[in-house]
Amino acid sequence: MSRLFDAARSLITGSVDAGMQTVGNIHGRVSDYVKTRLPSGEKQEEADNIYNVIRDVTEEIGAFADDMVDLMEVTHASLKKDESEE
Repeated sequence: MSRLFDAARSLITGSVDAGMQTVGNIHGRVSDYVKTRLPSGEKQEEADNIYNVIRDVTEEIGAFADDMVDLMEVTHASLKKDESEE
C-alpha cells in the first residue's frame, strides 16, 4: 500500500509542478502581449496587474495540491488502520 501511496503522491506533485510551469508560461505570454499593445505609460501597471492575477492562480493551484496530498495522507492512514484491524 505504501508504494501505491508514494506513486500517487509523486503523480500529484508532478502534475501540480507541470501545471505551475504552464501557468508561468501563460503569464509570460500574456505579459508580453500586453506590453506590445498598450501605450508605454500603462504597460508596467497592466503587466503588474496580470502578474498579480497569475500569481493568485498559481497560489490556488498550490493550495489545491496541498489539499490533495493531505487527503491522500488521511486516506492512507485510514487504510493502514483498516488493514491492521483485520
